[in-house]
Amino acid sequence: MKSLKVLTISKPYVNSFYRRKLYNLARLGEFEVGLIVPPKWGSEVFELVPEDQKIWIRTVPIYLNGKNHFHFYRGLERAILDFGPDVLNIEEEHYSTVTFQAMAIAHRHQIPSLFYTWQNIYKDYPFPFSMMEKKVFQWSAWGVAGNEEASLVLRRKGFQKPISVIAQMGTTLPEFLPSKKTQGFSILYAGRMVSEKGVEDLLRAFSLIKTFDVKLHMCGDGELLGVLKSLASDLEISDRVIFWGHLGREELEKLFRVVDILCLPSKTRKNWKEQFGRILIEAMGYGVIPIGSDSGEIPHVISDCGLVVEEGSVEGLRDAFLSIMRLEEGERNLLRKKCYDRVRNHFTNERIASEFGEVLQKVAERS
Repeated sequence: MKSLKVLTISKPYVNSFYRRKLYNLARLGEFEVGLIVPPKWGSEVFELVPEDQKIWIRTVPIYLNGKNHFHFYRGLERAILDFGPDVLNIEEEHYSTVTFQAMAIAHRHQIPSLFYTWQNIYKDYPFPFSMMEKKVFQWSAWGVAGNEEASLVLRRKGFQKPISVIAQMGTTLPEFLPSKKTQGFSILYAGRMVSEKGVEDLLRAFSLIKTFDVKLHMCGDGELLGVLKSLASDLEISDRVIFWGHLGREELEKLFRVVDILCLPSKTRKNWKEQFGRILIEAMGYGVIPIGSDSGEIPHVISDCGLVVEEGSVEGLRDAFLSIMRLEEGERNLLRKKCYDRVRNHFTNERIASEFGEVLQKVAERS
């Protein structure tokens, strides 16, 4: 049986960690996988790794590097035709310039195509983005949403073709659930230090915990970093809070192996709410118990593996921390195993590649 030739276009795949979904798609044996990616996105430079031998890759120059929804490729049509896809997978938003560019090429050459969206807040866009969005809806064969609310937004906008809800990229699990060997408790936040992430609420909630030996690890950079350090001092918790700055994947994995709780206390804003919370699945895969707010997709990702509190509730966060800390060790270990199993069953690169492969086959069949 002939393999289906699937070509993906997307900027995040500059990072080889994210390309693991495509490697797993190629391993299924049903697809010949190609990738078009910029030579650089922002400050991150594309680098080949040994696993890239499993797929066809072409780096194509872009205009407006780092401009999320405005960038487009130079020489994209030639690269697409060189691969000759049966399906073109454009993992960019439906209103983005690059999606319009790639979809127009696919339409011109009668290549069925699909797009990816995380947009979980309804927005009307000005011209020319409204025009590009309309054309993308007209030309595409399928839409993939990274969260449940994004699929509802597509329907509200009038997109009438099939929609699948699949996380864009999965994570890699350790072979076994790591055991915790540290004394006391520890809480982790990893992400941007900005107000919409609820980091000030996190510090205030942590300051209310008086009866346990517990430390808070704050990982990341952002405009509030200095404010947060001052707040920790004002709350008299500086000796219990560790500010790590930005950490790479390997450093984060070391923390995942020792911390007990991951907190993601995001707060919805007029133009933003949590679209997924990737750090949740990365930590849960190491048995870290999640506590998150009810912003956006967070409750769906956590499910029954942790606790969800009302966003902006300092007391709610404190009570959630204490609830996990007061569990018997055996109960916490059962919850940790549930976290590991949820990621294994729903959010690994292998699982997401399998689900996405089914969508690609349906796109080809419909065409």
